[in-house]
Amino acid sequence: MISKLQSAKIVAAAGIPLIIASGHRSGTLEQALAGADVGTLFLASARRLASRKRWIAFYHRPTGYLVVDEGAKKALTTGGRSLLARGVVEAGGAFSSGDVVAIRDRDGIEFARGVARLAAADVAGARQNRITPEVVHRNDLVLL
Repeated sequence: MISKLQSAKIVAAAGIPLIIASGHRSGTLEQALAGADVGTLFLASARRLASRKRWIAFYHRPTGYLVVDEGAKKALTTGGRSLLARGVVEAGGAFSSGDVVAIRDRDGIEFARGVARLAAADVAGARQNRITPEVVHRNDLVLL
């Protein structure tokens, strides 16, 4: 059931409504198309993701992850900002620049995905730099 819900999330984000219904009963498809109350209806997202954002969010398994502090999470989720190295508290996995990474809060909950501009090994060193580089640019970031 989890894979069905994950698939529904992808389809709805693409701007397509869908119904998950039983395939074991005869006539389910005809009933659904006629507007009958069968299964679970998922409405299309009001804000359709651009194809590049869908690619980042759904078509790649992240090769690593970044754990961010509360300030960075707030800047990403409400401020429309890029992820800077100073907001990263942990980098995990063996990702390179250009790889898709999961972005998590301190509780381990993934709330975004993005394309890394730095390799995992370079993130810790970048935090020490006075000029903090972008780890994930806003244009390469998708909030989940």
